[in-house]
Amino acid sequence: MIAFDVLKSWPGISEAPAEELFAHPAWAMPCQWGDERCLLRRAAAKPRDVIGIAITLDDDPHFLGLGNRETFPDLHDLWARKAELPSALILAIIEKECGDLLQMIENVARRQVGVTGLDDPEKRSGAIAFEVVSLADGSIRASFVLDVKPSMSRTFGQLRFLDVGHESLRGMTRPARAVYATFDLPPEDAAGIAAGDYLMLPEIESGAGGEWMCAFPDDGRFRVVSRNVAELTFASLTDGNMPSLPVPGELELFRGSKVAARGRFKELCSRSAFVVEEVL
Repeated sequence: MIAFDVLKSWPGISEAPAEELFAHPAWAMPCQWGDERCLLRRAAAKPRDVIGIAITLDDDPHFLGLGNRETFPDLHDLWARKAELPSALILAIIEKECGDLLQMIENVARRQVGVTGLDDPEKRSGAIAFEVVSLADGSIRASFVLDVKPSMSRTFGQLRFLDVGHESLRGMTRPARAVYATFDLPPEDAAGIAAGDYLMLPEIESGAGGEWMCAFPDDGRFRVVSRNVAELTFASLTDGNMPSLPVPGELELFRGSKVAARGRFKELCSRSAFVVEEVL
């Protein structure tokens, strides 16, 4: 199955609000760093020492705290003496070396970025930590903090920005049932199902038709399903590495999304069958 299609129907994730999606450990927003494809991720910790930069996003004031990285060679070389340097010099170096960072912020925020001056580095305490990670080699291109306001959280907090390969998603589980047979019945046969009836299951003998399902559609079809529930991981569903179906035992007969009857597996004249014990 396509991983994103599985994610779109995953309970607790598909309907999560933007703020929760943005705060999810798997959040990773594709971005460009110059000509390089990267991911913008939330960092585990804020840089302890930043250069505070006052910026605007479409004229809305924001705080940007730039962390020390060799990506910015002149700033890196002068970092230890930055408190002694004139603000105009630091701003000139930022203009020279941080174009890729500012352009990346502009692109992901969908707002025009402007630099208005330096700012108090202590504002880092109220900002969110980010890192720009190269897709080519996994190296970190930039570490920074940015005060993210609710409108920007809604821009960032989209389901499509969750990395389906992240372990926090791959380890998720949801209940599923083994489906041994799926079939249609004429209306008169469906209405006449009674305790003691045998429904033959050639699908079990042929090995066809068996599957795991986490939910049953309201399609009116009949499904012979295990009463026992298993927990399947997101990884097993997306990788196609599904566990084998258990040997049929206690069963339920679903019609669409509702249980129509209960019973058990039995062999009748060496043929596989579902024997109805209770009609609901």
